[in-house]
Amino acid sequence: MNLKLSVRCLAKQTAELVFNHFPLVIGRSVEADVTIDDRWASRRHCLIEAQDGTLIVQDLGSKHGTLLNDAIISEAVLKPGDTLSIGLTTLTADYDYVEAFGNAETVAGS
Repeated sequence: MNLKLSVRCLAKQTAELVFNHFPLVIGRSVEADVTIDDRWASRRHCLIEAQDGTLIVQDLGSKHGTLLNDAIISEAVLKPGDTLSIGLTTLTADYDYVEAFGNAETVAGS
């Protein structure tokens, strides 16, 4: 699975990053997989991990919280088009999303 993150700080496009390994740590630390230069971000702010074809985002106890589509989360499914907000930085996700367990009616009706 490839995850593309479009990163913006203060509404300016700063980068488009592509990842195919997980988990990913996002934060202010230079040791993070995605380092963001935002004073409101914690050193290890949040984590994205792959589980059964979907991506899960988890806050790592950050001081200012992780928002997913403007809602504060501790852990949530990250879907294509979703936006993570970390301080003044936004990261928009794009990847091929696979529903867990698929559509049983379609499979059975085939």
